[in-house]
Amino acid sequence: MGYWVLSGRILRSIRGNAAMVSGIGVTLLLAFGSRLLEDRTFNILMVLMGMLPLIAAVREAYAHKKADRELIKQYRFMHRIFRNAKLRLDRADSETARREILRALGEAALDEHAEWILVHRERPLEHGKL
Repeated sequence: MGYWVLSGRILRSIRGNAAMVSGIGVTLLLAFGSRLLEDRTFNILMVLMGMLPLIAAVREAYAHKKADRELIKQYRFMHRIFRNAKLRLDRADSETARREILRALGEAALDEHAEWILVHRERPLEHGKL
């Protein structure tokens, strides 16, 4: 489940950035090429010039509320931790070594959980989503 959540959050972040860059592009087009445009095209671009940065700003506010950047960073970090633990477990030759790896993995998971709590302490869960 973590992979799909991470990829969805990254995709939403990319869309927000694309809206901002597109808004800047439309603004530059209007600034330097407005004499070459028809009135209808000019009006459409004027609306887009205002709407695209607004969409990006709303997306950024939503991402801040949901702590997307922090969660993406945590998901990537924990993915590396679990991947490395699996590789080490596959190479471990004794039961004691496997236990040590699993203990370290459990401690890393507890640390990650504590970090999640700290991130979400400032952003309380919405009612009805518990």
